[in-house]
Amino acid sequence: MSARAASAPTRRALLRAGLVLAAASPLLAPGRARAQVAASCVAPAAATPAQTAGPFFIAGAPQRGSLRDPDIAGEPFRLEGRLVDPRCGPVASARVDLWQADGRGAYDTQGFRLRGHLLTDAEGRFAFDTVRPGRYPGRTPHFHLRVTPARGATLTTQLYFPGEPGNARDSIFRPELLLAMPDAANGRAILVLG
Repeated sequence: MSARAASAPTRRALLRAGLVLAAASPLLAPGRARAQVAASCVAPAAATPAQTAGPFFIAGAPQRGSLRDPDIAGEPFRLEGRLVDPRCGPVASARVDLWQADGRGAYDTQGFRLRGHLLTDAEGRFAFDTVRPGRYPGRTPHFHLRVTPARGATLTTQLYFPGEPGNARDSIFRPELLLAMPDAANGRAILVLG
């Protein structure tokens, strides 16, 4: 059996599990403002699994795509995503809230550092310029997302980094929620609303 044939069931399992990982695409030349999101979705796609909001969600985060401040600990990171329905059609004008720990694993519990929201564009896309979150006791690095479409139920979930040693020890971690990582500074995912 070829390596390609051996890996096909794993990819299909991920697609059916709900988080459809984006296909890696080349980034724009250095110095460009952003990378292009290349996404693939196989219909019918199962809904992205819901996960807990955790204790650090704060309502009312400002609308902004750049969460980086000069004094925030952590390596620069760009999280790109696309929101689709189970038929892989784009979900436009949905609110996507993001909150996370800084590079040292600390959450801001008094304000809106490393917190923000965006509305998806006509193709269901969103992107946050932020920092790579660090570990905090009992958890592997992750992003929290709350997606609120114009119609339908809100989805709260988390996204994880492939290859993190803490993934296996984190009781909340789900492999279906791994980011596609074209490189160390960019993560991509497609979220499927049920």
